[in-house]
Amino acid sequence: MDSNSVEFISLNFLLSVQNEDKVQRLLNTFYCEKDIDIENFLKNKAIEFEKRKISRTYLWIDLENKEVAGYFSIGLDVVSIKGINSNNLKKKLNKGYKPKNDFLFTYLIGQLARSDRYFKKDLSGNEIIKTALAKIKEAQTAVGGHLVCLDISYPDRKPNLVKFYTKFGFRELIKINERLTRYFLILE
Repeated sequence: MDSNSVEFISLNFLLSVQNEDKVQRLLNTFYCEKDIDIENFLKNKAIEFEKRKISRTYLWIDLENKEVAGYFSIGLDVVSIKGINSNNLKKKLNKGYKPKNDFLFTYLIGQLARSDRYFKKDLSGNEIIKTALAKIKEAQTAVGGHLVCLDISYPDRKPNLVKFYTKFGFRELIKINERLTRYFLILE
């Protein structure tokens, strides 16, 4: 894939200039066998979430092959800190202040992936996460906030994925259930 043939674009913008069926066909070009939930989100939920303003999805489009090379989705969430026993961690999550309640607002990276049809040299995971964090920083500048979260399903089965996110400063926050663990990053 030639870097000149790749365009970074928001799904929201794409829907404003293209017919929805055409956009859906484009989204259907994305494949992720390692995590079918990531593939299913883009193909079956991204447009609905965009319309309902639940999240925003950003895409790398290979213009030459007319395929989605990678994407991420970000949204807002509320994280419960009720199950966290460490008062120091609670204060850290609340930027040094003792939390007044058991909930904090957070940006959520809901999905982040590269299509199976592309390689790291085409579009690296580093580029995807850095771009996602840059978009969140833009939102932070406009409206505030400092906490970014993401969920990893079965993290004990995905040590390389955990290592990837910890390289960017994410730390384990809380086990949501037997399948999901939430990780956090505090933005400056």
